[in-house]
Amino acid sequence: MAAVIPGDEVPNYEKYGPGIDSDRALVAGILQEQKNALLLNNNFKHYIPAKKDHVIGIVTQKGVDRLRVSLQNFTAPVYLDSLAFENATRRNRPNLQKGDVVYAQVISAERDTEAEIVCKDLQTGKSAGFGQLKEGNILNVSVGFARHLLFKGHPVLEELGAIYAYELAIGVNGRIWVKGSDIKATLLISQRILDENRIFRPSTYA
Repeated sequence: MAAVIPGDEVPNYEKYGPGIDSDRALVAGILQEQKNALLLNNNFKHYIPAKKDHVIGIVTQKGVDRLRVSLQNFTAPVYLDSLAFENATRRNRPNLQKGDVVYAQVISAERDTEAEIVCKDLQTGKSAGFGQLKEGNILNVSVGFARHLLFKGHPVLEELGAIYAYELAIGVNGRIWVKGSDIKATLLISQRILDENRIFRPSTYA
């Protein structure tokens, strides 16, 4: 399908993936159709936050009521309210520290303002898989490769699943968290994914 830049109109679909808000593209990329959804893929290294994106962040600063979180090196941090977790209250909230890793969803990404993320589903209040990611290994990959893994899958994931038992979280900001049954498995899985990232081209798997 067509290439788009921020502000371009996109076709009408039942569902839109990250990078598309209503009928317009928020970031540059190639439009791709999957069933009744319209996705926006690119192979950029730089990530620009967009509403609804699933991201992996690293806590860089802890405040009284909010945390500052890095979604990518050398880019502006986003903020995470300390109550933006399932069942969190002022007396009972996650005790996150600098360096901790979270899987979150972007809920606000306006121009010239700090983007905001949450670690729960806003409609249900449940974690829905979001929250702190403990142990494991963080991989830095291209934004396009991360988006492709999250929305369309990849043969390498099936290949690894047939050999190892592992947990995986994918952020469209170009970060992947992987945790195998032990350190050796985690490192082998990580290396296999990084190898695929190096040869990934969006057109190959469109």
